[in-house]
Amino acid sequence: MISIADRAKDAASILNYLDGDLLGAHRSLPLFEEVASSTGVSDKTKMIFKRMYVSYLTLTLAKIAEFYKQYQDLIPEDCIDAFRSLNTEIERLGIRRFRNKFIGHILDLDTGRPFSDSDVEEWFQKVTDRDLDKFLIWINTPGSYEFPKTVVSIVERTRDLILEKYHVQL
Repeated sequence: MISIADRAKDAASILNYLDGDLLGAHRSLPLFEEVASSTGVSDKTKMIFKRMYVSYLTLTLAKIAEFYKQYQDLIPEDCIDAFRSLNTEIERLGIRRFRNKFIGHILDLDTGRPFSDSDVEEWFQKVTDRDLDKFLIWINTPGSYEFPKTVVSIVERTRDLILEKYHVQL
C-alpha cells in the first residue's frame, strides 16, 4: 500500500509537470507568431500551428481533470473549491470529449467518416469557448499571478500547498 506521503509526492510531481506543459505550450504561440510575422508563414501554416497548440493545451487540461479525479482527496482546503470549479469548466468546454473524439482519431467514430474542415473548426471553437484570446488568458496571464483566476495559478498553488501540507519535496 502506498503511503499518504508518497501519494502526495506523486500528486505534486504530476502537478509540476502539468504546470510545465501549460507554461511551455502557452509561451510557444507568441514565439511562433513572432517568427511567422517576420518570415511570411502562410495562413494555412498558422492555422495548423494554432490547432497543434490548442490540442496540446486541451490534452493537458484533460490530464488536469484526470488528476482531480485521482487525487482530489489530497487537494488542500485552500484549493479544493478552485480546483472543483476548474474541473467543472473543463467538463463544460467538452475537453475530454474533444480529446477522445477528435485528437486521437482521423474518423468520426459515430459516423465512420473523416472529420471535415468545418467539423475540426467547430471542435476548436467549442473547446476555446469561441474566444481563443480569452481561453489563453484563462490558462495563464503572464506577469500576473491571481489565484484562482488562471489554470496555472490553481495548479501551482495546489502543488505548493500539497508539498507544504504533506511535508514532501520534489
